[in-house]
Amino acid sequence: MKTIFSRDTSSHGRFFIITQGAYLIGLIVHSILAVIFYLISIKELMWFNILYSIPAFIIAQTLNKKGKYNIAFSIVFTALFIHQIIGIIFLGWGFGFQYLLFYLIGLTFFNIYWSNKIRIIMLMIIILSYEGLYFFLKNAQVYTLSDIHRQLFHLSASAGLMIAIAFLTNYYVQAAIKAEKNLERKNQFIKKTFGKYLSDNVVNNILETPEGLKLGGEKRKVTILMSDIRGFTKISENLPAENVIAILNDYLETMTEIILKYNGTIDEFIGDAILVIFGAPYSESDDSQRAVACALEMQKAMKQVNVLNKTNGYPELEIGIAINTGEVVVGNIGSDKRAKYGVVGKDVNLTSRIESYTIGGQILISENTYKECENILEISDTEKVMPKGLNKPINIFDVTGIQGKYNVRLEKKDIEWQVLDTPIKITFSVFREKDIYDEICIGRVTKISEKYFELKSDTKLDKLDNLKIMFNKNSNEEIYGKVVKLVYHKEQKYIVNITSSSNKIFLK
Repeated sequence: MKTIFSRDTSSHGRFFIITQGAYLIGLIVHSILAVIFYLISIKELMWFNILYSIPAFIIAQTLNKKGKYNIAFSIVFTALFIHQIIGIIFLGWGFGFQYLLFYLIGLTFFNIYWSNKIRIIMLMIIILSYEGLYFFLKNAQVYTLSDIHRQLFHLSASAGLMIAIAFLTNYYVQAAIKAEKNLERKNQFIKKTFGKYLSDNVVNNILETPEGLKLGGEKRKVTILMSDIRGFTKISENLPAENVIAILNDYLETMTEIILKYNGTIDEFIGDAILVIFGAPYSESDDSQRAVACALEMQKAMKQVNVLNKTNGYPELEIGIAINTGEVVVGNIGSDKRAKYGVVGKDVNLTSRIESYTIGGQILISENTYKECENILEISDTEKVMPKGLNKPINIFDVTGIQGKYNVRLEKKDIEWQVLDTPIKITFSVFREKDIYDEICIGRVTKISEKYFELKSDTKLDKLDNLKIMFNKNSNEEIYGKVVKLVYHKEQKYIVNITSSSNKIFLK
């Protein structure tokens, strides 16, 4: 059994105030009892109060002021216990002193400094003393008093017991109510503070399980979603900081609503990237399906985001999303002073690698995720890739829709090409895994669309190669792109997606 109060400063203060007042009342009552016992000529109880009970309350008050709460309480508790025993021995069972043993039971749980072991020992002593006195001294008494005295003592003892029970009951009830209110305030504070960053699932896990805030984790199968704004670094370089933050906040607010709608756990925002977990802290049978449906709705919501951006005079955004399913370590990671609920493992890294292959408006999923929900997926393309850290190639799938209960799909858009009267001569460098190769390649742009251009070059390129493109007429003009299609006829042609800047740069 745990005490109602933890041992903090407020608990010490409450305990001091209540016991200090109780010791003063005890001092007054036992001083009056000493006089009463003198008047009715019960010298033993008179001297016991004078020599032990009254000094015990005085000493307890002094020790209490010095912060020695436990010693003070133990002295008074012992004095009260002995006083009731002696009262029963000298006056007999009919005077009601046995009732006063009962409120000592309540006091055993009142002391916040006693361990459970001490409480149980004191409880057993009180119970055994009561039973022993009942069976062996029920009809014995040293002094015989008049009926009026016996009735007054009996009524006084009964009234004292009732007052003590009422006081202790009120104390425990008020303490419980206050503790519940404090807990509710803390819970509301946690929900209000961390609910901005964590999903309701994680917050509730922290609040409802005793181990919710403990460091440590567990291995479990989850589906990981990672999204990133294409070319956001370039966008942020050309805008004031406050505008960059405003764009991000509007975008993340929209995405967060969708993620939480599909019961995703937002692990963290990494700049313009979002890392989401499906399957932790609580897993469902359709984690992978919900992740895919969530990604599709996130892509569809970019239209709404860009309407707002256009209204505010901001550039349009595009995001790439990757989804992977695998076993990770999930839990509270960090130190006692600072921790976060997150995931670690090779499948988190693989998700990041897959995300690097995406272009704006695209969702790529791993083989594991595909196998989880292949019968209801709409796939536009499949590509074999060799991500860094793997020993063999894997297939990734370009998802455009999901059937079944979620029934979400992307709008199909045809590319509207503009053929250039005069091809634009460019130079470009190829980079993979963010490492740019020194070789400068030459090519010509023959036609353009809103997000793509056709590149002719003698340089052999692979699908998903990233390009840094420079213009001979002005070396400061550059864009980034990704090869999304290979077209081999009489010469090598490539369809390149523009991942930063726009096609307007070709028209200058």
